Amino acid sequence: MVVAEKIDRISRLPLAEAEQLVGSIRAKGAKLAVPGLVDLSDFAAEADGVAKIVLESVQELLLKLALQMTRDDYETRRERQRQGVQLAKVAGKYAGRRLSKSVLTPKLRYPRFLASNIVEKNLAFLPNRIGDVFLLPH
Repeated sequence: MVVAEKIDRISRLPLAEAEQLVGSIRAKGAKLAVPGLVDLSDFAAEADGVAKIVLESVQELLLKLALQMTRDDYETRRERQRQGVQLAKVAGKYAGRRLSKSVLTPKLRYPRFLASNIVEKNLAFLPNRIGDVFLLPH
């Protein structure tokens, strides 16, 4: 059984992709349980005939509805965030994100002799930093 605190912890993907994810969870034999989301599967298991088909269809509809609402909420929050950043830039209160320390730490180490030959001849790096190669964002 896969238990999620909220439906958005399962997926914020577009509906088709979220349905594929849920399908793959079910294909592995797991049951999906989300507190607050109506679960009619127990009733459907006990029912037969038309009642079973109706209960299973309603269960699928409720799941699709919850997944779509989760995606819509995600897109709305992203759009509002984008608008807020844009307004802050216009007001001069936002200059972009600061570089994280992970961006400024060395990512690759080249052998000292190779780096020395290439860097010293072509670039003016400080000698104590010759072996470090940084990957900076554009």
